[in-house]
Amino acid sequence: MRWWMPATVLVLAGAASVYLRSREVPFIEPILIGIGLLTALLLGLWYIFLTGLRWRTRLLLVLISAGFLAGLYFGVQRFTRMEGSIGGSGIPRLVWKWSPRREGPARALKLEPEAASPAQPAGAVPLPEGAFPQFLGPDRSGILTGIPLRCDWDRSPPKAIWRQPIGLGWSAFAVSGQHAITQEQRREDELIVCYELPTGRALWAHTNRVRFSETLGGDGPRATPTLHQGCVYAMGATGILDCLEEATGKLIWSRDVLGENHLSNLSWGKSCSPLLAQDLVVVTGGEQREKTLLAYEAATGKPV
Repeated sequence: MRWWMPATVLVLAGAASVYLRSREVPFIEPILIGIGLLTALLLGLWYIFLTGLRWRTRLLLVLISAGFLAGLYFGVQRFTRMEGSIGGSGIPRLVWKWSPRREGPARALKLEPEAASPAQPAGAVPLPEGAFPQFLGPDRSGILTGIPLRCDWDRSPPKAIWRQPIGLGWSAFAVSGQHAITQEQRREDELIVCYELPTGRALWAHTNRVRFSETLGGDGPRATPTLHQGCVYAMGATGILDCLEEATGKLIWSRDVLGENHLSNLSWGKSCSPLLAQDLVVVTGGEQREKTLLAYEAATGKPV
């Protein structure tokens, strides 16, 4: 047998993998999978055509390998489900179908009435009114000024004040006064939830019976709510645009942005955080080449 051939293939594949990891190449996991598949193909060709074994022996091992791969494929399909990806890499994270989901159902979210004046935790840094009403802050720059922060966390680390489990998703928090509002996925429900900033208690929640799932980004909503003049504007991953009362979570109006405009969703889901401009709510469209922005009256939801 010509053993130097498979040895060379394995050395080159290993060297390429080490080099790519050292260079921090974006989306390296799919590339490494491709290297692995190419390596397996070359080794298979070497075994079939260059080992010198009897053809019956070669065919037997090929059939055994094919049977193993087929059994593995059907086993994965039957007994596992996908829950997002491994570290946002695009490689599916597989779990047993009977294992509990990471997020609880929407009904497990315990809502509590808002206190008249919740006490501020000791050491909490007060935020000015309207400090963070939308994605990346008041002017969408990601910068806040005049907020005292401790920079040396080795000597003076932050202390946990409260802990509240939430659902899946990529949404950040929009903050107004004592309210911290975000979007999350709990089982088959996509929620907009208001938490009390000093205590972490859930004050209200609005539910839409939808679930968006995608291999690279995982499940759940992507956008961040926008707070404006006592209202909450939120775009769900499937294209549902809601306007709610900030104080109570009561629905004021709702639009199915994609369905009403006969648009297909993007492969990564609707990720635009609503933009408020001149009494209009501006959002992006779907997967099409023309007319990428849509505007609605902020007060009524009427298309403009």
